[in-house]
Amino acid sequence: VTMVLVGLACVFERFWHYLSKYIGREDHQASPKYLYRDLMHRAGGEFMTLGFLAFCIFLFNSFGGFEWCVGNAHDHGIDLPHTSDDWLHIAEAVHMQLFLGMIIYF
Repeated sequence: VTMVLVGLACVFERFWHYLSKYIGREDHQASPKYLYRDLMHRAGGEFMTLGFLAFCIFLFNSFGGFEWCVGNAHDHGIDLPHTSDDWLHIAEAVHMQLFLGMIIYF
């Protein structure tokens, strides 16, 4: 779950940076006003990434993805969740850990 969410976050983050450069929103000048604006753009991008991950988790749960995981995920010696609710709670816990990591980073 962690690897999938981190992978989705990386793909979205690269798309977000490409889009912001394409639009021309990123100015890197040495004035404090511009530094604060850049910080807000970075924080907005991180929160947007977290919102995108929350949306992915919501859609995956809504379309029965976690129920699919219960029936199709093979453990290969790893203790995996046994119910779809357990899978959902794991995904939400990873999402919150990413959130806290991003808060600490800023």
